[in-house]
Amino acid sequence: MSAFNPDSAASLAGPAWLTQRRSDAAAQVAALEWPSADDEVWRYSPIGDYKLDTFAPTTRSGVGPTDPAWLDGSGPSVVVRLANGMVQSIEQRGTANSGLTVARGVETDSAPTDPTAELTGDLVLALAQGFSADPIVITVAPGAVIEGPVVILHHLDGSATDSDAVVAVPTLVQLAVGADAEVSVIEQRTSSAGATLAVPAAVIEV
Repeated sequence: MSAFNPDSAASLAGPAWLTQRRSDAAAQVAALEWPSADDEVWRYSPIGDYKLDTFAPTTRSGVGPTDPAWLDGSGPSVVVRLANGMVQSIEQRGTANSGLTVARGVETDSAPTDPTAELTGDLVLALAQGFSADPIVITVAPGAVIEGPVVILHHLDGSATDSDAVVAVPTLVQLAVGADAEVSVIEQRTSSAGATLAVPAAVIEV
C-alpha cells in the first residue's frame, strides 16, 4: 500500500488542524507493518489473498446512496450522504436540535478533539486519520440530549477509479460529545453492482 504515504496525505485539502492530524497519522502509517496471514489477528482472514501494494486511496466522488426504507422510520435528526468517501449532503431533519452540529471537517476551523492526543498505533485508525479526504465532525454540547440518530449513509460506486486497482476509502467520523450529553449515530455502507473492489478504513473517533 505504497500509495498511502505522507505526500499523498499532504495533497488533501483542509484547515491547519486537519492537515497536521493527517501528517502525524501518515507518518505513523509509514512506520507500521502491514498485516499478513502470519499475524494472529489476521490468521483467519483473506488478507493473504490481497496484493496490498495495489491498494490506493480515492478522492473521486460519484453517485450517492439511495435512502434506505428504514430511514424515515428511524426519525433521524441529521442525514449525511457520502459517495466514495466524499460528502454529498448534510440534511437537517425535523426540528433543529439545539446543541448538535454536523459539519465537514474540511470546513471546520478548529479541531473537534484534541489534535495533540497520541495515536494508538492501530493501522486502521491511522489510515482513517491520515487519508480521509472528507471527514465528518459531529459536535454535541454539554448536557444536550439529541432526539433522533445522526444517520450516515456511505456508498461506493463504479467511478471510484479508472483502473483495476483496489480502492481504499478511508472515512473518519470525529465525535466530540460534551459532559452529560447523549447522541446516537447509525452508519450504513452500500455499493453498486460491479463496483470496484474497495476496502473501507472506517473509524468513529470519540
